[in-house]
Amino acid sequence: EPRFALELIEAAKIMEIDLRIGLEFMTRYRDGYVSFIWVSRGLADAESFLCFLAEPHVVQFMAQGKQVLKFQEKQVLNLLQRFNEQHLKEMCRHLDIDLPPLCPEDFLGFAFPGQPSVPYLAEFIHATALAAMKKRVAELHEIFNQADETKQTQIRTLMEQMDLFNVKQILDTYLIPGQHPDIFESFITADDPDLPARLKLTHIQFLESIGQLLCDFRITLKLDNLAPEDVLEILYESKGLVTRLEIINLKNFVPGETDHLFAVNELQKAINGNSLLKLKRQVRQIISRVEKSDPPDRRDQLVQLYPILYDIDALKNMYASYPLKSRLGSDSTGKSHQTYGMGFGIINTLPFRAQKQIHTQKKDRLILPANISVSQQMTAVSTEKMPRFFQWIRAVLQWLPGLDQIQFVKKKEWVFDSFSLDMKKKGNVVTLGGMQKQNTNGLLPEEDLSGIRKTSLFRIWKNLNTKLKNSLKITLGFIPAFVCFFLTKDWWFLAWFGAFIWFGITGFRVVLQSVLGGGGLKRSSLTKWNNYVSWDRLTDALFFTGFSVPLLDWLV
Repeated sequence: EPRFALELIEAAKIMEIDLRIGLEFMTRYRDGYVSFIWVSRGLADAESFLCFLAEPHVVQFMAQGKQVLKFQEKQVLNLLQRFNEQHLKEMCRHLDIDLPPLCPEDFLGFAFPGQPSVPYLAEFIHATALAAMKKRVAELHEIFNQADETKQTQIRTLMEQMDLFNVKQILDTYLIPGQHPDIFESFITADDPDLPARLKLTHIQFLESIGQLLCDFRITLKLDNLAPEDVLEILYESKGLVTRLEIINLKNFVPGETDHLFAVNELQKAINGNSLLKLKRQVRQIISRVEKSDPPDRRDQLVQLYPILYDIDALKNMYASYPLKSRLGSDSTGKSHQTYGMGFGIINTLPFRAQKQIHTQKKDRLILPANISVSQQMTAVSTEKMPRFFQWIRAVLQWLPGLDQIQFVKKKEWVFDSFSLDMKKKGNVVTLGGMQKQNTNGLLPEEDLSGIRKTSLFRIWKNLNTKLKNSLKITLGFIPAFVCFFLTKDWWFLAWFGAFIWFGITGFRVVLQSVLGGGGLKRSSLTKWNNYVSWDRLTDALFFTGFSVPLLDWLV
């Protein structure tokens, strides 16, 4: 959608992020699908990108993509109906809850603005079941005190069972492809009349047609569960159109199961290297691995791989001008707390305290077996743009050795040098997000089930409604300020309205500082001024300034 693209471009401009919007495509490969990411190049700004999206051939191409999304939506809704018919009662018995059949419209609303998918369906089922489990837990609390010891043990076991019920359990128990082969195989059956034309294309046909969109582009191959022999075959058949490999994606990366990634990375190094013999050795190793294995399509794959061995020069020349680069992907994680969040950081570019925290709290984040070498680049202000006073000092003291190295630094940035994988030790790439430590639903109370509640004032305040909390802070700060003005000022106007004036000045000052400090004067048209204001901090300032009135009056 152009409006989403415009919002992304504007947000990236505000945050000074180098943004490239990619389109993901699924194409047929043997008995399944392989994913490619197409990224445009040469579109300098938002206007040129929006004009590109409005071109007739692009609109037609995107319309075919919408047909694929509609087909996927239909299949996911079929899976939801199958769950209602076959698994809903079983799940309700397992959790001791009552649920009506899940509504497709509710699910589509839950997934919006994302696209309906099997992981989203599992999250929707979990969210619906969680609401019912909370009601059931409240009922069990009432029953617990009157129950005998045996019944209390059963209640504890049931509540623990509810608390551990998660999205992964739903995916592995109720939504696995083996239980619904007719639904999942409809993606694979090429002669299905309902299958969109886009999903009938092989990877070769797709790569031949994608060049019609734009003359300058880059294509990334997502490895997912592809073996090294699959990657080799696709790279050769793409004739150099695949220019990047997504070596690691957090959605399917499993620490410890990285042998295939290392083999792909070695193949990539050989393709980019200067030695034809090393590349030939890598291809031989891949073919030898296929010959020793026993997959169903081994013979067909060997027929495709043997010609590569005798056409090794062509494979090498495909990437002579543009090397085959690497990519790391995090993708979106939906509403699940069982995966790492989006984004990566390079450890040696982070502040010292952040590096120390990463190394001391290793379990919180995942350090990937990838090394990205970077160097720091500093851009200095030219002499002509310096203030005249400093220009004069520089002219007077220019005879001093080393003075030419003293500059006004305008910008510091990190520049990429190289990328490598090392499966024997951890690298310097860390996830920005962390995994939820306790994968529970929060149904088990912190206090004992005997009914003795152990709550604290801090916990009550922390969980209080934000608007109510902010109102209380303003009120508590206003009372001492008003009392002080009322009792100490002789002029009736200050006695009655002094506290209001004091609070108004403080509030205006905090808002002005927030907007100006956040660059609000140069903000995008999509950003409002109040997006720069933290209302929690504003109410904190009003709370403390209220108590400062009697303190200042007493001290002065």
